[in-house]
Amino acid sequence: MAVTLVAGGCQSSEPSAESLIGLHLSQAEDIAEGGLQVYDLTTRLTTTADEYDPNEEEAKGRWTVVGVCSPSGDARGKDTSVGIIPAAEYKGAIEAKAKAGGYDYLIAECQK
Repeated sequence: MAVTLVAGGCQSSEPSAESLIGLHLSQAEDIAEGGLQVYDLTTRLTTTADEYDPNEEEAKGRWTVVGVCSPSGDARGKDTSVGIIPAAEYKGAIEAKAKAGGYDYLIAECQK
């Protein structure tokens, strides 16, 4: 997935950190080129008992990014962190709040 941002007449092919919201973790990792710090926000945002296991590569498609923090603003920054929940829970009010940046504060790096 290619993202082009236009600002002040200049074009950049660097995706913004916010563009990761709503993507499956596997997609976000592809864009970020694997450099993400991942936080499981499941117990804070849902009632499901799912737990993210970073050792389960095939499971990354079952998790959705709901929060992001990147001091550089770039999705490919080495300082990019994301919060995730099970993809099945990404709907309704959770989806709307995530798209508005409403869960970014739950990521430790955003609290600095």
